[in-house]
Amino acid sequence: YVEAARVLGERLHLEAGGDVPKMIDSGFLRCLSRLPDARERKITRQLYDEQYAHFKSRPKEADTLLAIGTAKRDSRLLPHEAAAATILAQALLNHDACVVKR
Repeated sequence: YVEAARVLGERLHLEAGGDVPKMIDSGFLRCLSRLPDARERKITRQLYDEQYAHFKSRPKEADTLLAIGTAKRDSRLLPHEAAAATILAQALLNHDACVVKR
């Protein structure tokens, strides 16, 4: 699950060129099949910003998070960017409206 969120977060970040509002919109569309409302945008933006600051000041924690799983980490992203994007993706994947079809 953490690895899936990491890969999704990296993809969101790279496709949006680091533009956080675009990352949030794209993540909502992929995970919930809709765009976020204003409240959700604010909450997810705050989450990303807090995690970005957290992992920027604690690079070892970012490295630990990013080492989970077997998929190779995308080295184009700085560790704190990838870690913050991972947490954003985890939040979206945990949303009640996110459904996984098997």
